Amino acid sequence: MNVSRDTLTAYLLGTLSDADRARVDAALAESAELRERLEALRRDIDRLDDLPDTTPSRDLVDPVLERIAAGAGDRPPTRFGAPQIVRIAVFATTLAIMAGALAAAFHAIRVETHNAFVQNSLKQLGLAMKMYASENNGAYPPVAPYPGVWTFDLRVLYPDYMNDPNTLVNPKLPDAPELRRRLHAALEAPEPDWETAMRIVAKSYIYTGHVIRNDEDATFLAQQVAAGWPATDPDVAEQIQARLHPPREGVERFFITDINNPAAGAFVQSDLPLIFEAPPPGKQRPRPICVLYMDGHVMTVYPGQGYPASPGALELIQSPANDD
Repeated sequence: MNVSRDTLTAYLLGTLSDADRARVDAALAESAELRERLEALRRDIDRLDDLPDTTPSRDLVDPVLERIAAGAGDRPPTRFGAPQIVRIAVFATTLAIMAGALAAAFHAIRVETHNAFVQNSLKQLGLAMKMYASENNGAYPPVAPYPGVWTFDLRVLYPDYMNDPNTLVNPKLPDAPELRRRLHAALEAPEPDWETAMRIVAKSYIYTGHVIRNDEDATFLAQQVAAGWPATDPDVAEQIQARLHPPREGVERFFITDINNPAAGAFVQSDLPLIFEAPPPGKQRPRPICVLYMDGHVMTVYPGQGYPASPGALELIQSPANDD
């Protein structure tokens, strides 16, 4: 199958139809050359990270004008007079404005490209989760078995349900290329270093192993983990599990409040976050993040719209993860 560069770009950005994506997957499985082209294109996108996020300084024109004024005093007035200085100043100002506009536009393109990549990665994770659940009585994967690692147990998904480690690293991270290199090394070792791999994934994508609907649920779980849960009184553990159900197919029925509404289950499942971008570490304010919901759709949640772009999510991921 002859796959064009535009098709490969659309494949990376997740804009292909399911049928076209399946054809590209089949071509990639058969052609090492095509896989190399895909990796080269991915590296080209990564190079966007090398560009500064800031636009040119508002004072960019002032040093240019100062140099022009200093040079003007050394030239004969008849050859470099005021009209020439004005023309050069206008030209320099125009260049500065164009540079600022181009930098802002390029930054916007980079952000849009990264968001498309993240959304595509989350959709692929959602498909892997669904396939895993279909073969495990509807249960979704457990959380990573290491303290402080809020992500899924990669051992049960890779490589049986997903085989592209690159999708597990968020390209928005400043050290994304290095993290991808380390992730490949950890997974391709004769004995995979699962802990290193899962700690790398947790820098990009958060999975709690529980159905968290809002900040109250997130704070509740963070408090229980800080108190030493799950090593706690069995009655308390039962109360926790009753409030924070493990994700599984059909879990939405526990949150239906109107049994007379046949669409209530689908509506509730589409409102339950499953995996989301890792918020920035430390006590920083929330930022817009991409979220995968249990029904498989992905959307961007902005601060003020609730969990997981919220203080509760930040509080939760700063607590040790459940290691049962």
